[in-house]
Amino acid sequence: MAIALVGTPASGSLATGGPLTISHTLTNGSGNNRCVVFVTAGHAASGGSAGQGQVFRLTYNGVNMTLLAQIESSGGTTSCASIWYILDASLPATGGSYNVVATYTGPTVVACLGGIYELSGVNQTGGASTVDTSGTLAQREASSTVTATPNIALVTKYLGSYIVDILASGTKVSAPFTTTGTNQTAEVQTTIGTTYYMNSSVMTTTSTGTYTPGWNIAGALPNRQSMAAAAFAAAPVRPLPNGPVAANVLDQALLNNAFLGIASAASSAAAATAVDTSGRMPLHWSAIRRVSAIMQNASAATVGDGETETALHLYADQGLIDALNHPAVGTVKGYGGWTPLRRLTDSISPTNATGISTLVAYINVHGDAEGNMDVLKLRGLV
Repeated sequence: MAIALVGTPASGSLATGGPLTISHTLTNGSGNNRCVVFVTAGHAASGGSAGQGQVFRLTYNGVNMTLLAQIESSGGTTSCASIWYILDASLPATGGSYNVVATYTGPTVVACLGGIYELSGVNQTGGASTVDTSGTLAQREASSTVTATPNIALVTKYLGSYIVDILASGTKVSAPFTTTGTNQTAEVQTTIGTTYYMNSSVMTTTSTGTYTPGWNIAGALPNRQSMAAAAFAAAPVRPLPNGPVAANVLDQALLNNAFLGIASAASSAAAATAVDTSGRMPLHWSAIRRVSAIMQNASAATVGDGETETALHLYADQGLIDALNHPAVGTVKGYGGWTPLRRLTDSISPTNATGISTLVAYINVHGDAEGNMDVLKLRGLV
């Protein structure tokens, strides 16, 4: 199940130590694998101690949220970035407006800024099953490590993970902040004056691997900044009734689409690599479902299932005469040593007069090493 951003993110700020209260419109009711994510930048004045800008309690409609990642730029004068979340079972059952309340640590907090995302399609198991991976970055006050392009590299292990990040920056900042990552979209950008900033974005992923949400600061650099990023894992997709069961749960959605005859499954990059427990791939299921797009896939005549059947063999089994358009229809061998041409000869409908004529013409032109004309005669078709 793909993770999706639902509705418009909410945001708010307060030029005091809080608590910060933001009203959020929850769009979906329960049953949508919901996850609400809160990102926040807490800024504390000099003279404090470590942890002054941190959030120590966060609630959604009075229910505690879970801390995912939190990092501060330094002790004393700080900019602190944190990410919190809450899953479907702890959210209100119906959509509506609900308050998020963030309570910050210490008496020296001078600014707090926050943003709220509603996601659907998130894994509801919790822990490492919900949070694919996370990371933090701190660039401290009066430090040479403060850069114009803060970023965090995340290595995802689940297909379809969805990344949320937060950058907290303080003092001497000039706008604008722009995203630098592929498929990264700025969603919440808020400031208090020209001193306290929060920028947050979302990023989609297309496979497992390394993704790097980041920001470019076009003007003067901040004195300090901190950043947190997290990838949320997608809810697992269940097999369809009587449908294929994926050997790897990450492939289940694609196999389901192929089983349903959705054409895009035949042209997917994983059409010939995702596999079910019987050895069949989306390409094979697409062929069984008569999806002609398999003819354009280079693997249609080369990748066998658990019984060495190629997608072209399975497509020909449906009696589909356009199997003759594939250059390997009379050469590639499958189960029993037969070609797709022989399988088409065995399965073509007696009522398909045009198809039978086309098949006979093909055999006459390309030869009949398999004795396909004899099969047609035995079936009473010629």
